[in-house]
Amino acid sequence: MLARVDLPGAARAVPDFGAIEAQIEGHDLIAVEGGDGTVLAVTTAVMRRVEAGAPAPRLILVPGGMTDLVARIAGAPREASVLTRLLTKGGRLRRLPVLRVEGAGDPLFGFFLAAGAVPRGIAYAREAIQSQGAEGSLQVAGAVAGIAWGEKGRRKAIMAPDATRADLDGETFGPDARFALVTTLPGLMVGLDPFWGREKAPIRVTLARGDSRHLRRRLVQLWLGMKPNRTAVDGYLSRNVHTLRLDTEAPLVLDGEDIPTGPLTVTSPRSLTVVMP
Repeated sequence: MLARVDLPGAARAVPDFGAIEAQIEGHDLIAVEGGDGTVLAVTTAVMRRVEAGAPAPRLILVPGGMTDLVARIAGAPREASVLTRLLTKGGRLRRLPVLRVEGAGDPLFGFFLAAGAVPRGIAYAREAIQSQGAEGSLQVAGAVAGIAWGEKGRRKAIMAPDATRADLDGETFGPDARFALVTTLPGLMVGLDPFWGREKAPIRVTLARGDSRHLRRRLVQLWLGMKPNRTAVDGYLSRNVHTLRLDTEAPLVLDGEDIPTGPLTVTSPRSLTVVMP
């Protein structure tokens, strides 16, 4: 287990991200307790081994970080009795498509990629909210509030467009964007699902052009489950794709962790199996 919960008969390890591939070798079921950054590290280690020909272990995801987007959607509670049952008797199996994010270095594997206003909003939330002890969905809500309802000067800085060009299965987008949202998950936190593409493809993408309008109105409608009838409206474009090529000068985060800015190719060729109660 890469977790802090002690369970009888479970081999326990503290995550060492420099040696995590060695830690998971030979295990077919791994419980991971931590935030989205920990899930990112484990998922990347697992998928790199899978690409090298190793079998993919099943994962039990246990929320335990400042943000737990993935574990809240497809995880298990931090209860020893539940985890013991999942480890010894199994549970429901769920397949989660994984983003493969390829840039200048080795590929990373995760579930939620964001560019532009979202990374800047996360930084705002950490500064304004984390210092007060808020965690998880409150930080996400704080990021969204900072983007849409924050003080005007800060909001303008967060929403400033960056030079951005994208290719979505052959459809081009540019020359700038306020933000990009990319995921394989069925939704985000705090009841928000800002995706309305209709294509049968695993990668959900929403982009906001530099001249996009009415963000607050659109957020409220999405929170209420009112999806636009058109894939492009008010400068917002939402598509489901097989391949996204994104070249942006905006800051980037993958599962809450900063990654280098630069051209990226995003695909989803494989899935992980998670065990749930």
